Amino acid sequence: MNVLDTFALEIDCPQCGGAYRVPLRNIALSQNMMAHQGCPVHDERECPPAFDATLLDKQLLQDLQALWGRLDEQSRRAGARLVIESAPDAAPAPPKN
Repeated sequence: MNVLDTFALEIDCPQCGGAYRVPLRNIALSQNMMAHQGCPVHDERECPPAFDATLLDKQLLQDLQALWGRLDEQSRRAGARLVIESAPDAAPAPPKN
């Protein structure tokens, strides 16, 4: 199981008040793309990968992925599987004034 496929950031939209999710996998892919190809736009809001790439620190994502891999490997050696407990939904955001 790839941890980056398992988790996402939930971001509130300041325009419509709704929320959307950005999988950690998208953030990591955007960071890799930006590092190798760059993006000619001047405003990151014009380019979803440029925006996604700024959401989390690249090294932090790499560390998470490496740690998850170590946990998975150690679990397998113990004859077990690393799984994610289903978590209750996050508490609702406080109302906006």
